[in-house]
Amino acid sequence: MSVDLRIQGLKKAFAKSKELAVKGVDLDVGKGELVTFLGPSGCGKTTILRMVAGFETPTEGSILVGGEDITGQAVHSRGIGFVFQNYALFPHMSIFENVAYGLRSKKDQSSNIENDVAAALELVGLSGVERRFPNQLSGGEQQRVALARVLVLKPKLLLMDEPLSNLDAKLRLHMRTEIRRIQQHLGITCLYVTHDQKEALTLSDRVMVLNKGSVQQIGTPFELYANPATLFVADFIGQANILPAIAETIADDKADLDLLGARLNLRIVRDSGEPRPGPVSVVLRPENIRLVEKGNGVLPATVQHRFFVGDHMEYELKLANEKTIAAFVPYFPGMGMFEPGAEVEIDFEENAAVVLFQ
Repeated sequence: MSVDLRIQGLKKAFAKSKELAVKGVDLDVGKGELVTFLGPSGCGKTTILRMVAGFETPTEGSILVGGEDITGQAVHSRGIGFVFQNYALFPHMSIFENVAYGLRSKKDQSSNIENDVAAALELVGLSGVERRFPNQLSGGEQQRVALARVLVLKPKLLLMDEPLSNLDAKLRLHMRTEIRRIQQHLGITCLYVTHDQKEALTLSDRVMVLNKGSVQQIGTPFELYANPATLFVADFIGQANILPAIAETIADDKADLDLLGARLNLRIVRDSGEPRPGPVSVVLRPENIRLVEKGNGVLPATVQHRFFVGDHMEYELKLANEKTIAAFVPYFPGMGMFEPGAEVEIDFEENAAVVLFQ
């Protein structure tokens, strides 16, 4: 992989806080790759993005783009495009002038500006709106104008800070598809910040999960979902049932363990800590659980609640240790359903659960 962006030992401390907002982040991003920073509010994802853009100065560490150290460079000389959460369009300017603003600031030849603006608007699917003003466009269209205004400058690196947060759910789904299409069409390297799990999973080549300024895990969406390295990642990416167990023996990538009285052989996540006998956590996704009659499953449970959500049934179950877990069962006409209060057992494929040593 050809590294286009390298972040090394990046730290950030703010004057009024005793704790680092960003705690030693290392990341290599390949050319044309889209990497998403995912985490709860206050985890440091936007602070990292702003340091790459030059809006914040790192306390420690370095940032290299194309092998060039830009850590101390001014914002305007970095060749980086930034799409803000609130679009930041000029309301008194036409769409043409909004998109052309950066080109005029760079004093590009006016004979090229009209062609460049037209090409940028065509790329984002907004040909023919040049004479309109921002208040004459929908939220999704305004977001596209903000993207066109950045892309017309042909940046080395594209940074996007929760650009879809102001849109409704249906439009968000459409726009994230469009953003991914445009990013792949241009082959531009992109850093994308969001707190929306589905947005991160569907958009990204890789995801960096952050919590309290620290990197929890970096990997492809599938890797994070199937092999979470920490309990935080398991719980934050999708929905997870986390069950206590005792590991007895470990061989290769499997552990023999006691899960609430059931003897199981489950796969382990090597990056989650040093494999050793003793207390462990078992991560089991709700969609991997089957509900069966008593005597046919792995663990006994009692149905507490049942909810129909369209494509599946959601069950809330109580285990023998009083822990409550969730099970998602795909809906189909004529399917059998368990009523609240029913005594059942849960069942699952052994390779669907993973063991974390934490």
